[in-house]
Amino acid sequence: MHACMHACSAQRLLAVCLPLKSLYLFCCAVVTVLHLVVVAFIIIAGLCKANASNMQPFLLDGPRGVFDGAALVRPCYHPHAKY
Repeated sequence: MHACMHACSAQRLLAVCLPLKSLYLFCCAVVTVLHLVVVAFIIIAGLCKANASNMQPFLLDGPRGVFDGAALVRPCYHPHAKY
């Protein structure tokens, strides 16, 4: 009789938890989409208002300099990684 009560309580627990889990996953999906929309808006708005001449003092070597700097700094973040 104890096993039956245990099985019934497990079924009740599943009946309560499964809808909550699906609601949680739905809310996570909505928030994720909202974050992606905000990030895309910021990038698009920045590209529309950007003036390429303002980047000259900061990007002296152009995109190649940015990638060279990123490659130089990357081992600092992952010192034990094999390259």
